[in-house]
Amino acid sequence: MSTPLSVPPVVTAYLELVRKRNPKIVLKAKEDSRLMQVVGFLVKPFNPTFNTRYTTTIGSTIWMPSAIASMLPEENFLEVVTHECQHILDDEQNPVLFKVSYLFPQVLALLSLFAILAIWWPMWLLALLCLLFLTPLPAYWRYKWELNGYRTSILFNRYYGRDSRRTETWIAEQITGPNYYFAWPFKAWVLNELKDESFLDEPRYQEITAFLNSWYGR
Repeated sequence: MSTPLSVPPVVTAYLELVRKRNPKIVLKAKEDSRLMQVVGFLVKPFNPTFNTRYTTTIGSTIWMPSAIASMLPEENFLEVVTHECQHILDDEQNPVLFKVSYLFPQVLALLSLFAILAIWWPMWLLALLCLLFLTPLPAYWRYKWELNGYRTSILFNRYYGRDSRRTETWIAEQITGPNYYFAWPFKAWVLNELKDESFLDEPRYQEITAFLNSWYGR
């Protein structure tokens, strides 16, 4: 039995809009996903609140903790969903590149499996060394994909006239910290990119602004 989510009308309307492009987009309770439970267990050492505080998207499914859904104000709920829809859009446009590059370079640790298959091979230890890729090496593409998502927060700041400095600092802390496995641990670099708002002219973000204007009558 699926857990019901309390979804504001504005979020329902936005999902209807993006489903015109991808009818498979769906919002579900994170606790209903066995996969999310497994992932939560694996990332618990560096992100213990993965399944209770964070919304995650895989494919066209947005997994949100029901407790978060019940407490988020309308505008914040919409902000989270627009963020996740950027990942869906990136996955649509780059189906192989998005998945592989998001996990790069850590995904290269899979090469260590060759050590098992070639245990009698003189260089099997070299394959085993691929386990070093599991360490928190900088992940440029994970950073860039997440930047596409977090830019929606900059957009919402502009729309609601909020102070962007706190949000920029918070985003930088997210991307450079353990929640994204230290994806791009260069805070000054991240902050500098967040100050560039030329992205607002891109069609994907103009669509969000147009939706906000139509819903709230601006």
